[in-house]
Amino acid sequence: MIVSVGSEEGFGYQPLVSAGGTAVVSIAGTIQSISIGNSGSGYRTGVVTAYNVGVQTYDGVVPVLTNIGTALVSNGNIIGFNITNPGVGFTHTNAPVVVIDEPLSYTNIPLEYSSSSGIGTQATIDIKVGQGSSVIEFEINDFGFGFKKGEILTVPVGGATGIPTNTSLTFSEFKITIQDIYSDNFNGFSPGEFQVLDRIDNLFDGVKKVFPLQIEGNPVSIRASRGSNIEVDQTILVFINDILQIPGESYTFNGGSQLTFNEAPKGTASGIPFGDTSRILFYKGKGQNDVVFTETLETIKIGDTLELDANIDAGQSIVFDEDTRVVTGITTIDAVQSNLYPGPGLAADRTIKRPL
Repeated sequence: MIVSVGSEEGFGYQPLVSAGGTAVVSIAGTIQSISIGNSGSGYRTGVVTAYNVGVQTYDGVVPVLTNIGTALVSNGNIIGFNITNPGVGFTHTNAPVVVIDEPLSYTNIPLEYSSSSGIGTQATIDIKVGQGSSVIEFEINDFGFGFKKGEILTVPVGGATGIPTNTSLTFSEFKITIQDIYSDNFNGFSPGEFQVLDRIDNLFDGVKKVFPLQIEGNPVSIRASRGSNIEVDQTILVFINDILQIPGESYTFNGGSQLTFNEAPKGTASGIPFGDTSRILFYKGKGQNDVVFTETLETIKIGDTLELDANIDAGQSIVFDEDTRVVTGITTIDAVQSNLYPGPGLAADRTIKRPL
């Protein structure tokens, strides 16, 4: 990044001078033409859509400006006018004053390499050209990057956006020589890999709070190794309506295959036209170095008989005791399916924890 520079003022640049002219009024009281009294200088065509031309009259002491057309520009000078609205009601004896847009200031001009070359880019400068056609003042407003000491920069000339030059003068280039630069040291790191889990939007109904974690329709369970200090709830990023949810406040995940929200997400099944949306990412760290996908050794198998009891230690009543039921399927490492169970102990709240 550029810190300090030296400069040579150069010669032959056009100063910013507004053009002027005189309106020629027709017998019908319209603006027939405009004679150029001063062609101006510093007009660039690529930085504006058009330079407007108008005539000014007075209604008492109130000035009235009528736009009559646009100016024609060549090499920074006004060379003519395109009258598209000649107006009406003007007189020869009191011809209106011609008003022409001023040329735009030489601001945010991109710096380019002069007699040297390099990879520096995106530096811009504001310059002021004096009536002697030299640069009398400048200010770098964007220091860019990629520059080196000793490189010589200048401003573009000619064309639609470059600084116009006076072809009657012997041109010498305005130069900026880079004397000092600032370079910082960059340290990069990779945050690791993220696994996108299946969306669960289709399960939102405004009632359910517990949802399965899946990858491409296959159930998955996320757990830390025994003795690991990894906080499992910090390994997933949960977004609802593209808003990052806070573990422990918005949802609970202590590992396993199920995510429990503290408040049921809204869904179309609950009568809302547009329900909540979800995105879930699993942080895998360095991928295979930190995460191992493995098949679960089934200690509970299809056909086994299970029973849910009340959690006496948690103060649950014995009304939460259930009869036995039969395992009909294994869904994840910590979830099974059973036969339809109509017996005692049923509860609508799926977040209640009971010993099995």
